[in-house]
Amino acid sequence: MPQKELIFDAPTSKRLAQEGKQAAAEASSASLDQARRIARTIAVRRDDRCVTADDIGEELERLGAPQLGPEAGSVFAQKSVWEFTGRRVKSSRVSNRHRELKVWRYLDG
Repeated sequence: MPQKELIFDAPTSKRLAQEGKQAAAEASSASLDQARRIARTIAVRRDDRCVTADDIGEELERLGAPQLGPEAGSVFAQKSVWEFTGRRVKSSRVSNRHRELKVWRYLDG
């Protein structure tokens, strides 16, 4: 008899999310490195040192660089460098349909 597929399982869901972010980050490290540099540059220019994914996307657009794909979830993954502020803002990216984005604070440098 075939095994029933899990629909709800928090530990499996979390593990798969982490594996997916890691695979995406490894597959496109040049794009991810560029996005992290952009995030740091934006952060150090601001008094509050805060950045969102939209800030990075807007700068990539201005530079004529490709937008991030699945690796975008790894930009702020370095917890010694970035801290979630507890704040969220609405995205202005049309494809995000006004969903909430986390606001991250740069801790290093």
